[in-house]
Amino acid sequence: MADTIDKLPAPPAKPIEQWSLPELLNDTARRGLIQLHGIISQPLKLKQAPDDRLDPEELKLQRLVGELGLGADKLLARVQESELHHEQRQDWLEMLRQRMEEAEKRLPPKKQ
Repeated sequence: MADTIDKLPAPPAKPIEQWSLPELLNDTARRGLIQLHGIISQPLKLKQAPDDRLDPEELKLQRLVGELGLGADKLLARVQESELHHEQRQDWLEMLRQRMEEAEKRLPPKKQ
């Protein structure tokens, strides 16, 4: 998740009232991911034996952390998928450029 946070632009160096909507959204996403990381990272009380009992608050916290962790995993998967599509597109464009250059070399010389 730290990689995803690092890819977000740094907050603008101007008053928040002057931020554009994309700047505000980026900073909100950054802060949200940092808070999410803090929630997921907190220690949980886990059952140590089959007869152990957890109180309802502990179970609720475990479910919350589990759901947040899955949400973070889905976000990371989407980011990685987007990066892969971008890389594939760049590879495709490079291949197309090379083929265009090769085809131009095979053309007869231009008449003056």
